[in-house]
Amino acid sequence: MDLKRFIHSSKEALEHNKILKLMHQLLDGTTFLHKRRIFHRDLKPQNLLIDKEENLKLADFGLARAIGIPLRPYTHEVITLWYRAPELMLGSPTYSFAVDMWSIGCIFAEIANKKVLFKGDSEIDELFRIFQVLGTPDENVWPNITQFRDFTPVFPKWKPQPLDKYVPTLSPLGVDLLSKMLTYDDTLRISAKCALSHPFFNEINDNNRCLSSRPLIKEQCEHESDAALRQSSDTNSLATLNSKPTFTGKCETNIEKDK
Repeated sequence: MDLKRFIHSSKEALEHNKILKLMHQLLDGTTFLHKRRIFHRDLKPQNLLIDKEENLKLADFGLARAIGIPLRPYTHEVITLWYRAPELMLGSPTYSFAVDMWSIGCIFAEIANKKVLFKGDSEIDELFRIFQVLGTPDENVWPNITQFRDFTPVFPKWKPQPLDKYVPTLSPLGVDLLSKMLTYDDTLRISAKCALSHPFFNEINDNNRCLSSRPLIKEQCEHESDAALRQSSDTNSLATLNSKPTFTGKCETNIEKDK
């Protein structure tokens, strides 16, 4: 079955260990793709398959593409609306691996809540639902956003809300990881490789009883993906973050270091 059916196969919330296992497998598979310079561009619960042993597999690679340097423009008509990154809807001239990470953040919230986090019925409605939770972005939290083709300064001004209000079943560490996936500035959005080293996964014990058969990635995390790609291209790079700073350089293993 797919993850959508799995999530709703029971009225009860998923156990914490199941959430850990599913998210670790999703991030592990995405890391495998990104290390090979491939991004999926349509990650959603319906495109994630689960067998009887709860092993998760990524599926439907119809929109997947290989990324080259320098970055080139891609179509913005990708990723199902509820899992679509804001840079796509705002008309950013280029995009990269970070669009997959936004989708994974939306999937993470849906696994925890058993409902869609940003359930818009059009692109503008989707943007406004995001703004109502994370706040309306401006140059202070997302440099160069005003240069995006579809950005307008007359967007309603919403203030950011505490994210744990929208994912009450997630632990503080889970909320912290989610916030790093749902970072406006795509050059600072956490990478899949870095997310695997987040303290949220510290509970996974050494014999991998909560993991898929593939081992936990243990090498140092480099914030390699979009920042490095954009620095190699001729496009303008973005800079800051809409909340707490994400992992940069080596992955932080102590949550206090992010405060």
